[in-house]
Amino acid sequence: MITFNAEGPRGKVVFFIPRWLDAPRRTSGLGLPLESLSVAGALARSGFEVLAIDESLEPDLEAVLSRARDGGVALRCAWLGELYAYQFRGLHRFVETTTRLGMEAPMVLGGSLVTVCPPDILARTEGVDVFVHGLGEECLPELSMRLVEGMDFRDVPGISFLSEGRLVINAAAPPRNLSPSTSDFYREMDLTPYVERDQNVFDTSEPVLKVRLGRGCARACDFCYHYRVKQSRILAEQAVEDILYLSRRYDVHHFSFHELDFFSDRRRALRIADALAAEAPDIRWFALGSVADLVRLSTEEIARLVRGGCRIIEMGTESGSEKILRIIGKHHAPGQAVLATQSLLAQGINAAHNLIFGIPGELPIDRRRTLDLCRQILSLDPGRVILFPRLYQISPGTPLGDEILARHPGVDLPRTVFEASTWRKDFRKHRVFPWLSAAAEREIKDLADYYIPMMQVRARWGAGARCPTSVRMLSKIVDLRVATGMFGLPVDRWLYDHLPHRSSALVDAFAE
Repeated sequence: MITFNAEGPRGKVVFFIPRWLDAPRRTSGLGLPLESLSVAGALARSGFEVLAIDESLEPDLEAVLSRARDGGVALRCAWLGELYAYQFRGLHRFVETTTRLGMEAPMVLGGSLVTVCPPDILARTEGVDVFVHGLGEECLPELSMRLVEGMDFRDVPGISFLSEGRLVINAAAPPRNLSPSTSDFYREMDLTPYVERDQNVFDTSEPVLKVRLGRGCARACDFCYHYRVKQSRILAEQAVEDILYLSRRYDVHHFSFHELDFFSDRRRALRIADALAAEAPDIRWFALGSVADLVRLSTEEIARLVRGGCRIIEMGTESGSEKILRIIGKHHAPGQAVLATQSLLAQGINAAHNLIFGIPGELPIDRRRTLDLCRQILSLDPGRVILFPRLYQISPGTPLGDEILARHPGVDLPRTVFEASTWRKDFRKHRVFPWLSAAAEREIKDLADYYIPMMQVRARWGAGARCPTSVRMLSKIVDLRVATGMFGLPVDRWLYDHLPHRSSALVDAFAE
């Protein structure tokens, strides 16, 4: 439990951060809950005493909540800052436990997951008085003050609440750049538990820390659940100041930049790189970018990024089919992903690619083109590129999601937060793509969780001598299947699932 602004005059807020993956507690790989802690800090600066409880670090939730209630609680708040529906399970535990312990304070729920959540699901969420959408730093302090003092809160912008059985949604406050104060919590608490020391994006034993440089995305792609999350970002000077501070305090030199579209402002990205090159040349970092931006970087600009510490860039390649890219609102050509990768690799930056299968309108020829693109990218340097395959999931409120729901009214979407929390796990077990045949649906699920990962297993494992012979043989069969498009009779898949070497380094985009 982390205390912000002890004995704040406005009262005590129990601020709960559910763990966002189904993983063991005290696992540093869960990462730093940047969104949640930033909002907790803003609430504390408005005069509240904030007791932040991160479920991923607490072995006994009921015990810590029992201690938190001592002296009375003015407000309960849960913040779902990551886009993982598993957090709804933690929300249920929090509401149930605080109710059992006699905490009758108003209950507020907010965060990125709430912002993108369909209104119908919010309306069926029991035990919550008010929902906060968008930037919590913007409206949560004002909302909390009104709730605690018994004032009318219904005109606070950026919230929703139930009224006569109907969800009333106020217009959100206009987006703006994140203020410098949103990173004050870096200096207000000990982040040691969040330093990643085992599995990390750099695939090394070096400690890594996640640092927030922005939220939302500039692209607003038609299929993506970030469609409704407007972009806001920290200025370059503040970003560099935060990185240098964290590096000195925690002796960390590897950072994962938490910003979806880091290179959409090329000048800002280069300013950050130039400043780090001058002030901390030993710092290394990972960032996310769009193919359309990365392919426009000049050789000299990439060199500046490398001098500034950039070592890995992950891009939203998504598909090898021009048709599918247009359907989902992407603005690059498939071949540009190859060109961008070549340019990055040539100067020492490794490349990761997100891929997506199951988009409505996807035909076998489209999957064939994506697989050809995968093979082309891997051929550049299988040890320095990585492919993350995913399956399309309908996001209501996005242009593509709403179009699909209109065309296929029988799609069985989750109706409550508890159904949503198991939806992704059930995704592989049931028919979820009514626009595909059953055979095609099985094929894309196998592509995402076996064939494309297995294409990379030898490089991910390491030197060939370390990779078991059985796995090497099966990966060669997979290479042949991908080359020919023959995915029937998956006996090799069955054999792999029953091998004693199941700890192999398969790339798993569904790690939760």
